[in-house]
Amino acid sequence: MRRTYPRIATAIGMMAASLLTIGHASADTEYKCHVQLKNGTEKIQFVEATNAAAAANRLLEKPSKTKHGARQEVAKVLECQPMSGSFSSSTAQTLDAATTH
Repeated sequence: MRRTYPRIATAIGMMAASLLTIGHASADTEYKCHVQLKNGTEKIQFVEATNAAAAANRLLEKPSKTKHGARQEVAKVLECQPMSGSFSSSTAQTLDAATTH
């Protein structure tokens, strides 16, 4: 009778490693997004998401709140970048430089 324990242990180890890789790949990253609010104001907002498109969708779906509790609804997401990235427009670059991260 052959012992299959080493094979089973190897298979379990490989499955665990693949699950860890999958979990790591879907981890959220912090993005900074240049947005236009419904009142016309442009600003930089921060959000955690798996990619830039998901960050934009998250900002459009759920209004954020200011530190005073006022709702801010995003009308348009103009651009999203990872925190270490640079915006392409000069307006977004200026807003980003003035925003405390």
